[in-house]
Amino acid sequence: MRWLVLVLGLLMAPLWAADGGKAGGKTDEATAWAALADVLENPAQRKALVAELRRLEAAGKAAGKEQAATTAAQAGDAAASADTAASGETTEGQEAVAAEAPAGEKKDEVQAEAAALQSVAENARAAVVSAAAWPKKVAEAGVQVLREVGSRFAESWDALVGAFSGRDLMLQAVNWQVLQQTALNLALLVAATLSFLWGLHRATRGAKARLQGWVLQGAQLSPLSRRLLGVGMAALCDALLLLFAYVFANVLAVFVVGETGALSTQAAFFMRAFVAVEALRIGVRLVFYPRFPGLRLLTCTDKAAAYWNRWFATLLQLLGYGYLVVFPLIRIFLSPSLGLVFSALLALSAFVYGMVVVIRQRTAVRLALRQAADASGSAIFSGTLRVFAPLWHWLAIAYFSMLLVLTLLSGEKSLPFVLRGTLYSLALVGGALLASMLLSQRIGRPIRFSPDTARRLPGLEKRLNFYVPLGLRLVRIVMLWLVFFELLATWHVVDVSAWERSALGHALLARFSNVCLILAVALAVWLVSLVLIERYLSPEVGSGAPGVRTQTLLSLFRSGWAVVIFASAALMVLTEVGINIGPLLAGAGVFGLAVGFGAQTLVKDVITGIFFQIENAINTGDIVTVDGITGRAEQVGIRSVGIRDSSGTYHLIPFSNVTRVSNYMRGHANHIAEYGVAYRENVDEAMEQLRAAFNELVKGEMKRYILEPINIQGVSQLADSAVMLRVSIKTTPGDQWTVGRAYNRLVKMYFDAAGIEMPYPHMEIYFGQDKDGSAPPLHVRYRAEEKAAPAVPVVEKAAAPSPVSKPDDLSNLPDSGAGDAPTSP
Repeated sequence: MRWLVLVLGLLMAPLWAADGGKAGGKTDEATAWAALADVLENPAQRKALVAELRRLEAAGKAAGKEQAATTAAQAGDAAASADTAASGETTEGQEAVAAEAPAGEKKDEVQAEAAALQSVAENARAAVVSAAAWPKKVAEAGVQVLREVGSRFAESWDALVGAFSGRDLMLQAVNWQVLQQTALNLALLVAATLSFLWGLHRATRGAKARLQGWVLQGAQLSPLSRRLLGVGMAALCDALLLLFAYVFANVLAVFVVGETGALSTQAAFFMRAFVAVEALRIGVRLVFYPRFPGLRLLTCTDKAAAYWNRWFATLLQLLGYGYLVVFPLIRIFLSPSLGLVFSALLALSAFVYGMVVVIRQRTAVRLALRQAADASGSAIFSGTLRVFAPLWHWLAIAYFSMLLVLTLLSGEKSLPFVLRGTLYSLALVGGALLASMLLSQRIGRPIRFSPDTARRLPGLEKRLNFYVPLGLRLVRIVMLWLVFFELLATWHVVDVSAWERSALGHALLARFSNVCLILAVALAVWLVSLVLIERYLSPEVGSGAPGVRTQTLLSLFRSGWAVVIFASAALMVLTEVGINIGPLLAGAGVFGLAVGFGAQTLVKDVITGIFFQIENAINTGDIVTVDGITGRAEQVGIRSVGIRDSSGTYHLIPFSNVTRVSNYMRGHANHIAEYGVAYRENVDEAMEQLRAAFNELVKGEMKRYILEPINIQGVSQLADSAVMLRVSIKTTPGDQWTVGRAYNRLVKMYFDAAGIEMPYPHMEIYFGQDKDGSAPPLHVRYRAEEKAAPAVPVVEKAAAPSPVSKPDDLSNLPDSGAGDAPTSP
């Protein structure tokens, strides 16, 4: 029974807090705190205060050692000596303050400071003494509670002995015949009412079964919403049945049982208890509805639901009908002393019944709570269950012990408060858990837009699916903290309403609300800005996709606008929490200067990038040559440019390293190539074939990329083994490589069809020639007897490819830095 002593001691904690408040109320706290602030502002006074507190610490240690070595009476003497010593030390502290005070201070200021120091010392000593006496108060309170409980049982025993020994005069004057008839009428009313209610529940089982089928049938679509709706409809049905039973009981009590035309006292007591108990049972069935798993909030087996529903029903009926019906009737019709005996026996019976069930089911409930924690998708809910699982039976034991003590000592005053607090706490926790479940379900369900809305508001659905669950998680955390503080206020552990009305509480709540509002507005402005930017960039909305330059500038604007919004929000939040942002802004300016001098390369990057964007040098998607690297610009920032070359390598080039930018995507482009023909070929015929190949080219799908007719510029070079013919085709920017590949194919086909030789590197053996044109003889010797040697294949060198231009896809771009990019003639 050691835990009972501890529980009884904890129950007296509010009384000790009240006593402490009365003791502290003897001093003027406002004056003391103001004086303490004045003392702490003066360095000399602060030094004297620290010295005084050190002396008090030494005195407290000495008093503690002396108290441990003496008896309780000697401890009291030691406390008195400590008071005297503290007074003497305080006088010394006053003298020290007066001595260290500047000569120019007035006498009244010195006295006020000395009084403030004395007040602080007295308050500190009182706090130390109160803390040291706390274990003694716990022991004394526990002994006092046990003594009062024992006294109550002794009074009940004396009353019971007096009733049987004939000393109770009221019991002797009872008309047992009238009492018997009254009890019989009450029993008939109780039996008829409960039977009628049971019959109503029995008759509605079919409807509840159909309701459960509807709930389980839609479990795949919206399990929680359907379950909540089903549970609510079942509770409404039970409430209507209770109303019908209440009307039936009233009619029965007035016109059938007892005196016709009037409601008897015992019937009135029963009706009040009947409504209260059955209403509480409806609340229990919300969680543990037997036989209908789809109509209860808690997921458990039918056996477990029936067990706990029966246990709660028994406990509610025992306490409800016992205290609301039997107890007042015994006091009225029999004897108040017997009423006290019955109250004690009823409290003890409920305590034993609850303790037995809690101890028997502690392991099963612990395992069930851990399984629920493992299956929970909420980290907060799962963590709460894991902490609560090994402690639930201790909390239940403490609660039943508190009920027993309050019922025995001051049942008429404390028991209603405990019952109201219990019901309100259960409703509060149940509502919080239900709201948490709804939020968890909403968090796990993504937001879906219609195709038309998603097209008109690009990117909004994705961002809402990120920010809305995050906001709901924050709401759930705030809600759980509010429930926690409300529970503390319900049991008068913390006066939350007084804190809210105080200046500090009002200021903190106002600042917290303002901070939340600032963050919400900043986030909303940011989301709206993103939606507008992406809507403008979307090719499916409005007049189509904007230009590449516009896309790049909007991307830079988006980054800069984000910095402006969130920096402004951060400064406003700092202002709300009481931080002076003036020094921060000044420090930021100094830091900016330091960065400007120490990171000149970074400044150069940014400035060069700004001018590149103003001059429209590079846009995202352009094919450029930057710092000797050719590729597609995938990312154009304000400090650097990212280029993907033909091998797939991504290069990040700071703008400070860029001295020249070659952009192949401005205005127009030219496919320029030189085609070689043999010296024996007719040049004019070759140029006609080049023109014929172009005429076929413009008849196909390449027509849309070609801006002007072909320009055959003629013979550009007489090379070693070929005559080079140069052509130029003007195309749309970025399509010169596509057009060039298609034209090269047609040129090869037309030259082959016309028999025009495109020479390739080969070797000729020359034997010389006389002036008259005769060549020297070639001596060839043939041996018939020699076997023919196996033929050796002649390996010729591969023909050199014709000059081709660069393709538009990155896989065929020239290697970075391997050669010059194609340029206009």
